[in-house]
Amino acid sequence: YLLFRVALAAVGMLDVFIIVYALRELSFDRTFFGVYVIAFCAALAVGIPLARSLGARRGGRAVLQASTWLKLIAPLLLLTIPFLRDSSDVAGRVSGDRFYLWMLVVCFASLGLSLAFQGAGNFQYLNEIAPGTNRAGYFATANSVLMFATLFPLLGAWIVEGWDFQRLFGVAAAVALLAVLLSGILVDNRIVASRPNTAARLGRVSYR
Repeated sequence: YLLFRVALAAVGMLDVFIIVYALRELSFDRTFFGVYVIAFCAALAVGIPLARSLGARRGGRAVLQASTWLKLIAPLLLLTIPFLRDSSDVAGRVSGDRFYLWMLVVCFASLGLSLAFQGAGNFQYLNEIAPGTNRAGYFATANSVLMFATLFPLLGAWIVEGWDFQRLFGVAAAVALLAVLLSGILVDNRIVASRPNTAARLGRVSYR
């Protein structure tokens, strides 16, 4: 679980540089600042009940997996922007960079949804896998490890300064794909927890 969470947190190296990319590489309209904030907050608000509903039906593992797929959307979209701008077919249909600025709205919306699912999934998954006698220890260990996630934006800055934004987007997409793969090995503790109850029911049937 911790390895998966570190990989998912590492994708966050991208988040703070989306606006920097828009300011440096695109003809940025400052009114989009508000649009991005609204998109992120609205997606976060919508995502919280959706995450809780999914968690109630499928468990914390499914919520974390959904968060990972949503996190992957932003770097993949950002990777496509330079190719679309260089395409003569797209250039003939799109004037200026406004279309690409709206693509960034989708990036912020996906990040808001991912954060909602991530917050709900972390709490529920740890509650599912942690024994009741040591649940506080599990949460403390996870929080201690994830404190270092605040350093990942520094890694993003180093990549941008040493190479370019495209390298940052590529690294973030690769790490997000790694997180997707690691989410597949998370334990579905609902199945494990249900086995004693199943065994007990079978035992009562056999006695009858």
